[in-house]
Amino acid sequence: MLEKATVSLQNHQGKIKGTGVLVSDRYVITCAHVVNAVLGRDPYSQEQPDATHKLDLCFRHLSKEPEVKATVIAWRPIETDDGGDLAILALCENTPKPALAIAAKLALADAFKDLNFETSGFAYNTGTLAKGLVQGEPRYGFLQLEYQKGINIKEGYSGAGVWCDQVGGVVGIITLRNIPQKDLSYGISTRLFVELFPELKKLILPQEQVSIKQLSPAGGALEALSPFYIDRASDQAALALCKQGKALTVHIRGARQMGKTSLLYKMLKHLQADDVKVIRLDFQRDFDQDDFEDMGHFFKLFCYLVDEELGLGSFDPDTDWKKFLGHKKNCDNYFKRVLKTVPQGLVLACDEVDVLFKASFKDEFLASCELGTIAGRWMTSGSGLALCSSLQAKAKPLSKT
Repeated sequence: MLEKATVSLQNHQGKIKGTGVLVSDRYVITCAHVVNAVLGRDPYSQEQPDATHKLDLCFRHLSKEPEVKATVIAWRPIETDDGGDLAILALCENTPKPALAIAAKLALADAFKDLNFETSGFAYNTGTLAKGLVQGEPRYGFLQLEYQKGINIKEGYSGAGVWCDQVGGVVGIITLRNIPQKDLSYGISTRLFVELFPELKKLILPQEQVSIKQLSPAGGALEALSPFYIDRASDQAALALCKQGKALTVHIRGARQMGKTSLLYKMLKHLQADDVKVIRLDFQRDFDQDDFEDMGHFFKLFCYLVDEELGLGSFDPDTDWKKFLGHKKNCDNYFKRVLKTVPQGLVLACDEVDVLFKASFKDEFLASCELGTIAGRWMTSGSGLALCSSLQAKAKPLSKT
């Protein structure tokens, strides 16, 4: 995509002096110092070249390497504080955009940080690709770039487009001045393009299309409000159940890597926004293998972890656990006491529940939790416990309800 929008700028002797990027059927963006070099002027020359100066451009990545001519229509030369260095070119009417050329889209990111980029320049008279990371915007309109792969960004890259997949467009161009380290380069952001030549504003992608700043890592749960999460009809049904304010049990069943944990995160985030008390236990993270060997130990640990998540610090297995009562009854009594402290209700989200299925007491524990919510025992003054669990689809269902 970027290569079909990339042009070289050369002097009348055919020597390449830099790169530019096509952003519409007519406009090309490059650096002012590249234009000065093409015309044989000092890189810091301030005067804008007039329409009599026809610049030679070549689409070297296209078949037959078509050549066009362009003139400067907007100009911001290098300034004393090292700002500027921007030139907007317009293709001449008698040399229009080649049919195979594809203009690159322009994008404005919310934050120019941690964006993967690629760029294509002419450091060796042939187009070469470089990749790296946009580290940030240390000053308004200027990007700090660190290359990671490919050929190092060198002199011939000046004016090359900085393409970022995360925002789906060009976020700036390369400019090579005052680089303190060999692995760093700098760029001019699209903010300055629009300020210099407002006509480009209509070419900027709509903001809602570029609000994604970083792709989520492959595998694992997505963040609660990740833009990559795809809502399903069952999601809203599960959320609506948990908002009913009464005791109930909700099971989320599905194959691995189908978004069960991501749905839990999303539900808890929405419930917290509605001032519902939520806590989450991960049976894989919060319990050791040995914890599943003894029923009494597990029930006590389960109640202890809930107590800690709620920040109560009141659970004492020596005094709260009555020896003449069974473990299920003791657990039942504990939750009745806890719910008195959370009048707005409580949602207990249990993730990776299927690791419990190896325990000999799994039926007792699950029945205790489920019957406690379904029968309404875990309710006090209108508040209730919503038990929300996630487990693999191949796991045995917890109930037929």
